[in-house]
Amino acid sequence: ETIGGVIAKNSSGSQELKYNRAINWIDSIEVINSKGEQVKIPKSDLSDFVGMEGTTGAIIKATLRLTSKKERTLTILKSERLSEVTAISRKLRFDPEICSIEILNPTISVLLGLDKKYYLFVEYESNKGFFKLKDYSYYMAKKKKIYKKMALEGFYLIESAKVSSDSIEDLLIFLEERKIPYFGPISSGLIYLLFRPEQKQKLEETLEFARKLRARISYNFGIGLTKKSFLEPGEANIIRRVKKRLDPEDKFNTGKLIDSDEKDKRKVIAEESEEIEETGVETLGE
Repeated sequence: ETIGGVIAKNSSGSQELKYNRAINWIDSIEVINSKGEQVKIPKSDLSDFVGMEGTTGAIIKATLRLTSKKERTLTILKSERLSEVTAISRKLRFDPEICSIEILNPTISVLLGLDKKYYLFVEYESNKGFFKLKDYSYYMAKKKKIYKKMALEGFYLIESAKVSSDSIEDLLIFLEERKIPYFGPISSGLIYLLFRPEQKQKLEETLEFARKLRARISYNFGIGLTKKSFLEPGEANIIRRVKKRLDPEDKFNTGKLIDSDEKDKRKVIAEESEEIEETGVETLGE
């Protein structure tokens, strides 16, 4: 994705455990606002645009902070028991030398030529990992083939859910019971879910279950037009207020993240009509 896309969605990578999200690496941005003006947005006001998916202005420039590229090493752990790998991941995530812990479920492990077990790929920014240099690169390249290999098997619908460490095992048990392949940086609570096109109903059921766990849906993919129902009401209200303040005429990305004002008005009218019927009032005029 583009730098602008990363900022608009406030994305993160597999090393979110150590480096957090995009907003932590931005010093300032420049945007075109609803008046057509090019303005510089300081660090203190970044949340008005970062993660807003282009609904408050068009991002055209950004000043980002950089860090030196670290030499990483890798340790691979495996187990037949899901409870064991989740317990290990919870313990390891507090190691300051670890930047990422990714889980592979048995279905994906077999497809990569590994044993039919749960795997944890633990990345260190030190020499603490077992695999180094060429061996590290070999296994990381193998892991990067997950989506391509799964797509070739027909699993090319991908979704994501980010849950708290307390709920991660509940989500994974749900996926295992329904034979849904998954992988992702368990260290930050983010799990990628894979489905075949004909499994859309199973996808919706899974997202609804994740929602009950208070998961963030489409965490790095964006909410866009189709996932608005998965926003928490409080979060949607905050977005609506920011949108109204910065783009009162609804010029930018209308209908994304939240419904347009016109649709909101129709919804309010419908709710008021139901309330009138429930209270027994026959006509609004009376």
